[in-house]
Amino acid sequence: MKTVIVGGVAAGASTGARLRRLNESAKIVVLERDHYVSFANCGLPYHIGGDIPDRYSLLLQTPESLAKRLALDVRTGQDVLRIHRDAKEVEVRDLAEERTYRESYDKLVLCPGPNRFRRCSSQARASCWVRRCSAGTVSTSASTSSRSRCVPA
Repeated sequence: MKTVIVGGVAAGASTGARLRRLNESAKIVVLERDHYVSFANCGLPYHIGGDIPDRYSLLLQTPESLAKRLALDVRTGQDVLRIHRDAKEVEVRDLAEERTYRESYDKLVLCPGPNRFRRCSSQARASCWVRRCSAGTVSTSASTSSRSRCVPA
């Protein structure tokens, strides 16, 4: 059986690890759009606050370490464009090679993470947008912190 997991950071990497424990012979492919597949989310405030100056020290796993430890086929820089349910395939854009391909699956798990922008209500404003940032956009500026920030809708 082949499982394709869309998204790799928290939920995707954990799902891949759990699936491997349940079935040692399963083919498990993790497709992650960013370059990082696993990082310490809880350490982001310390990085932004300057206690952890090197953001790369927050990286927990790499595609290579997950392949060696759990036999996961982890592909970074892969943007899933469409799901073809009838054919049991996902259409994937390889961002580095600028090519599109289809990946078949028996089971599909969606772990894309939060939307970067979503509507919310606020006591300060009738409506606002909340921004959530991914690992690839972490910097020391407050505007890209892991905290939500309201900007005018």
